Amino acid sequence: MKKVLLASTALAMTAGVASAQGVELSGYAEIGIKDNGDEIVFHNDIDVTFTLSGETDNGLTFGATIDLDEVTNTGDDNGIPDDANDSSAFVAGNFGRITMGDTDGAFDWAMDETVWGTAIADDHSEHAGWNGNAGLDGSLDGQVARYQYSFGDFAVALSAEVGDNTAATDENLGIGFTYSASLGGADIRIGLAYQDGTLGTPDLAVTTAATFTTTGGTVSGFTNISATGTGDIYGVSLSADLAGGFGVKLNYSKVDGVLTTVTGTTTGTSTATAALSNVAVEWDHYGIGIGYQMDALLIEANYGKFDGTLGGTADFEADGFGVAVNYDLGGGAVAMFGYGSGDGFALGAAAQPSKDTWSAGLGLSF
Repeated sequence: MKKVLLASTALAMTAGVASAQGVELSGYAEIGIKDNGDEIVFHNDIDVTFTLSGETDNGLTFGATIDLDEVTNTGDDNGIPDDANDSSAFVAGNFGRITMGDTDGAFDWAMDETVWGTAIADDHSEHAGWNGNAGLDGSLDGQVARYQYSFGDFAVALSAEVGDNTAATDENLGIGFTYSASLGGADIRIGLAYQDGTLGTPDLAVTTAATFTTTGGTVSGFTNISATGTGDIYGVSLSADLAGGFGVKLNYSKVDGVLTTVTGTTTGTSTATAALSNVAVEWDHYGIGIGYQMDALLIEANYGKFDGTLGGTADFEADGFGVAVNYDLGGGAVAMFGYGSGDGFALGAAAQPSKDTWSAGLGLSF
C-alpha cells in the first residue's frame, strides 16, 4: 500500500510540474460510414495530441507535439491500422524557428493545398488528381529539419531530410518563400518553393502497355512500374479569401528527374519481370479549389490533374475532383460529407485507380 501511495504522490507532483511548463491535451474523433470504392463500411478514428511548451529566462520559446494517431481507426481498406504517430519539437526566438521531426519540408510549408473543409475519410483529397504538395518529403527517413524566419509580410524556410546512404541521394534539400497581404478587401497568400533529392518509390501503372526507349534500348509492353530515382520539384501557389465568404486556391508544380532503378512487367509471347535504369521522368500537376462559407456552413470543391512522361514516349495522366460539405454543430462537433472521383493513374502518393468514394459522419474535437 505504501508503494502505491508513493507512486500516486509522485505522479501528482509530476503532473503539477508539467502543467507549470505548459502541457495541453487535446483529442479528435470521427464516426460515420464510408464507401471505399468497393463496399460501404463503418468508420471510426480517435486521435490524441499532446502539446508541450516552455520558455527560457531570456525569452527563448520551445515546445513539442506528439500525435497518438489512429488509436482505434479501422485502418486502410484491408483493415490494417495506419502507422502515423507523428511527433516534432521546436525552438524559436528572434533568430527564427527551428523544427525537427515529422514536420513539413520547406516545399510543403510554402505551398497551399486546394481545400478548406474536411471529411472523415478525406475523400475530397484522395482522388487520383489530388496533390498534397508534400514534394519529396518522406522519400528518405521521414525526419525533417526546417528553419523558418518571418519579416513583415514575407517568410522564408529552409529544410533538409537526411538519408541512410542506401537511397539514390543522401538528402532532400528545400527552400520556400511566402508573401501574405490584404489587397482590395481580399486576403492573399503566395507561395514559391523548390526541392531537390530522392523521388522515393513511386508506383506507376499505365492503362495500356507502354513502349519507350532507355539507355539499354527499346522496351515494349512495360506495365506496373515501380522505381526509385533522383530529381527536383518546384511549385507556386496562390490563395485568396474574397468578400462574401468566397475563396479560391490555385497551385502548380513540376517534377524533373531520372529513375535510376525501374522494375515492371513486360508482355509478349510470355510475361516476365524486367529491370531498367536511367529512365527520364517528368510530370506537371495543376490544382484549383473553390470554397464558400456562410455562418456554420462550409462548401468546397477542388480539381487536380497530373500529366507526365516516362522515357520520353510513355505518357501517363490522371485527374479527379473532390467535394466536401461541413456544418458546424457547435461545441466541437462538425457534420461532414465528402466525395471524390478520379480517373487514370499517377506517380507517388496520388496513385489511385479509377473509382468514386464518399463518406458521411461526425468530426468531434475535444
